[in-house]
Amino acid sequence: MAKAPKKRQAVAVEVAPMMGDPERERKYRAEDALRTLGDAEKIRKDKALMRDVDKARKAKMDELASIPCEVSEKTIGRKKA
Repeated sequence: MAKAPKKRQAVAVEVAPMMGDPERERKYRAEDALRTLGDAEKIRKDKALMRDVDKARKAKMDELASIPCEVSEKTIGRKKA
């Protein structure tokens, strides 16, 4: 007779609340932004990836340009508040 597979127990993970400590939140956001900027630099240096990014950008722009947009005569030329 085959044994039934063991069920895995869920692991409880506690996340420290950030809302109580604005300084900790600022530090976390700064470190996260630093990682993002580092990733952006790596992407910019990857020529093949940047070619693919440009193709994806152009495809997205074409997709957005194909969406019909209705404009009312009353709104043409109005300045935004």
